[in-house]
Order: sequence, then structure tokens, then C-alpha cells
Amino acid sequence: MARIAEDNDFDNLKQLVDDNDGWILELDKSETKVYTRPVEGCSFQMVKITTFFEDISAEILYDVLHDPDYRKVWDTHMLESLEIGVFNVNNDIGYYAMQCPAPLRPRDFVLQRSWLDTGCEQMLISRSVEHKDYPPKKGYVRAFTHITGFLLRSKPPSGCILNYVAQCDPQGKLPPWLVNKVTHTLGPRMIKDLRKAALGYVQWKYSQSHFRKPWRYPEDITVPRILIEDCWEPAKIQQGQLDIAEASKINIAQSNSLKEIETTTKNTKVHSNGDKNVNFNTKSNSTNNSPVLEKKKTSKRKFKFKFDKFTRDRSE
Repeated sequence: MARIAEDNDFDNLKQLVDDNDGWILELDKSETKVYTRPVEGCSFQMVKITTFFEDISAEILYDVLHDPDYRKVWDTHMLESLEIGVFNVNNDIGYYAMQCPAPLRPRDFVLQRSWLDTGCEQMLISRSVEHKDYPPKKGYVRAFTHITGFLLRSKPPSGCILNYVAQCDPQGKLPPWLVNKVTHTLGPRMIKDLRKAALGYVQWKYSQSHFRKPWRYPEDITVPRILIEDCWEPAKIQQGQLDIAEASKINIAQSNSLKEIETTTKNTKVHSNGDKNVNFNTKSNSTNNSPVLEKKKTSKRKFKFKFDKFTRDRSE
């Protein structure tokens, strides 16, 4: 269920990052550590990654994680991404679809993102929600993200520490042991992709026709405001289980928040289910030098993880 993120949500993210009790260190190499932790009542582990980028600031990395236009450039696994709307200036809803290694079907998500920039820390939290206009669709398996969190901390003189926490259920018929293995195997690869993207971001951004950053400048928001009840399960709405009074209070708060932004920025503009069954046996004019722009010249990168030790049926 969608809801507006509160301070304790970000405090919980910081606790997951800073407290290593119960975590198992799976990899410690080249400034990157990968941890896993079992979750009670769930077959899918939580993964945590921490790494140090010596030459990338937290501010730049925060922009890369947010920027929906740039993600289409650097995210080689993405099939589709849409900005659905916003609850307020720090909470939005989006759709994301990604390719998976053959023979698996693509996965898609409806995600609520919540973010907070305190100046010394930048935090971004995503989790799966429902939306009445984006039900599961043919050809995709609707996956579920319990949490995906980023916590960025500056490290002088010009670097930052990236902390990443995630727990995801890909749904379908994948065995949990395989999902857990792939998750902490692909994590370091994701970190490399993110670093490469960050190194090319500033050059790419200044080559664009606009400098839109709605996560920093609320007056840049162009997507519609959506209501909290839009993100409840349709069945619950039809059965009258939606607490209208609670939803209305939230919507009023959202409306007031956006009106306040509109008032303060009016005269100013600041810019700087189902896979096949699987049986497992065991502004610059020159942008050519940007490390991520080469992605447009090549085909989608293939997954390196090989599914070669199995037999599969066609039953759902």
C-alpha cells in the first residue's frame, strides 16, 4: 500500500546500513563489500552493498539515481520507464520494466520512490505499490520490491560512500536459492555501471536542451499529482475497505504541500506471473567522450549469468 514516507522510514534505512549484526559478508574486494541477511518469514535474502567512489561526489550520484532521462542512457537492462505522478515533492510513483536472462520473462514494477536530502546525507527509498492504471500486463511478470534503498555520504575531498540495501521477490517460479545467488552476484556489476554513469553525467546533462531536476527544484515537476487511493488494490476499493477519511487527510496534505511550492516558486526559477518451470540440477557541444553515451551505439548487453544446467517445461 502506498503511503507518504516518514522520518522513521529513513531512520530504518540508516540502521540497515550502519548495523552489521546478522549480516554475512559475501565479498570484500576493491573498496566494495557485499553482505546478505536472511529475513524471517521470507525465502529471499536482503542484500547490502557498500562502496567508496573516490572521484564522484554524493551530489552527482544522487542526481544520477534520480534522473529519469539519463537512466534511459545508462541502464542497459531497462525496457521501459514511466513517471506516473507525484504524491508530493518528495514522493512519486513510477513504472519500470527490465529484461531478464533467457529463458525468463521480463519483470516489471510499480514503485513508489521517497527521498530526503539533509545536506550531509542523501537517501532514496523505493518499494512496490499498486496503481489502478498499471495492472500486471501480458508478457511481463509483476515483481515485488520490499525495499530498495540508497544512502549516500560525502567523503572529502571529492568522493562519496554509496550504501545500497535491497530485498526483492521476482515472483514467477524461480527457486529462492537461485534468486539469492544471482542477487549478490549482480550487485557489484550494478555498482560498476552506476560509477560509469556518474562519470559521464555532467557532460551529458549540459548537452541536453533542458536542465530539469524536479527532485531538487519542485517547480520543474511536470507529471500530475495523484491521489493516495489511486494506489490501493482495486478489489479493496470496490469492497469498501479503503479508509476514505485517512486517504482524504493525506490528499489534503499533498495538495497543501504542492500549493506551497507553487506559491514560493511562482516568481523565481532556480537552475544550476510466471516463467517456464525450471528444474535445476544443483552544456558542451562535444559528448562523444562520455563513457555512457556509447550505450546508444551498441545493442543491449547480454547477461553473463548462464542458465545452462537445467531442463525446462512449458507448463505455467
